[in-house]
Amino acid sequence: MDLGSFASWIVSFFRVTGSTVSGPHFAVSVGGEGAADGAEEGSTGEADPSCEAFGAPGIVFRPRLPEEVDTPDGTETLSAESYAVRTGDGMVPLAWRDLRFNRAFPAPKPGSVSFVGYGGGFFSQDDTETNCGDQKATLQTLYVPYAFSGGVPAKAHCIIVDPENEDIKIIQGDGNSVLVTKDGVVIRSANGANRIEISDAGINLVGIVNVVGTMTVGIDPLVPPDPSKFAFALAVGPGTPPMQPCLCLKVSTP
Repeated sequence: MDLGSFASWIVSFFRVTGSTVSGPHFAVSVGGEGAADGAEEGSTGEADPSCEAFGAPGIVFRPRLPEEVDTPDGTETLSAESYAVRTGDGMVPLAWRDLRFNRAFPAPKPGSVSFVGYGGGFFSQDDTETNCGDQKATLQTLYVPYAFSGGVPAKAHCIIVDPENEDIKIIQGDGNSVLVTKDGVVIRSANGANRIEISDAGINLVGIVNVVGTMTVGIDPLVPPDPSKFAFALAVGPGTPPMQPCLCLKVSTP
């Protein structure tokens, strides 16, 4: 047996056709076909219905079943694939890939590290465009698409942590958002017509503001009010009988 044949006997291409969760620790086992079943023409291999699956620490991965996908060249069957090592107990898949993840995240940039789900959601870590200090930093994006139609998401939630622009964006699928920058915080509605702007300079309310209940203005609850300061109270509502609940606005000088 030459070296190439020996290596082919020890290491085999492996295509996943099914999976199970079993045992006291809920381990994932996979079943699949080796090269003899068509993965590599002319190679030797075998089918194994239950193989131990090992992976990176902290990541639990159970492959989807094979599925038909459309490509420019026609329909193709995609499944999780691996290279497996033969042991006395069968084959053990070690190195993995599943091109359905690549289809869901088709344009990684140089330096990108991403965790991608079958549904198209991903958590990516990308190099910033320019240096942040003496080197590039990591821009992190959590992307969650949903409301699919024809395989295309109509909406997506997104969280972006950007060290280059020093901001954090939280964007809901319909457009409502929170923007945190080094200058302050902006909470805005989907069309931007209503928003709250908070900074060290103050708080701005833009748009239609409705207040229901009691609102206290100008009194810091952590600091006892100074009786020498000018203050007044405005009560809106019936004055009788006494102590009847009403909308109350309290104002004092700083």
